[in-house]
Amino acid sequence: SKSTTDYGYVEKEVNGETCLVYEYIETTSSSEGEDLYGGWWTSTGYTVRTEYSKTPTKMTCTDGKERLVFTYKMIILVYDAEGNEVQRQEIDPFESYDMSWDEAKKNSFTITTSGGGQDIFGNSSSTQTTLTMTVYHGKLITLGSESRTTSSDILGNTTISKSTTDYGYVEKEVNGET
Repeated sequence: SKSTTDYGYVEKEVNGETCLVYEYIETTSSSEGEDLYGGWWTSTGYTVRTEYSKTPTKMTCTDGKERLVFTYKMIILVYDAEGNEVQRQEIDPFESYDMSWDEAKKNSFTITTSGGGQDIFGNSSSTQTTLTMTVYHGKLITLGSESRTTSSDILGNTTISKSTTDYGYVEKEVNGET
């Protein structure tokens, strides 16, 4: 698996000073590989792009003080093997910041990635993976995944395998905060 992160910066005037601030942060995750027996595989993966506001917004922070802050939105993108965008999920984490964990789980969404490969004999396989995610207190959290792989061989046999992973989270109190 591989992950690439790109940072974009712009100069902005903040409180009378010129500062370098984020324009975006973009992380792309995917996988590809080979095995020792001549097989290979690829996966399209997905991209999480955090885009920051062009101007600061007055917000009341968790300590009750109002501050000018650069807000952001998350954009989750899925591309096909040719690089065409096939799915886009835009999230404003500030709209959901006050949600409880139960509300955040109910507000989940899915993205689906795909991949494929072959073994040394040319037998092919294709995989679709659906990730269930949510945003909680500004963080992107994976709740689960389901993968379905379809393989076929030279004799026309087809095999379908499914894998399901559920992530269980609990709220804990740390330093007096949940």
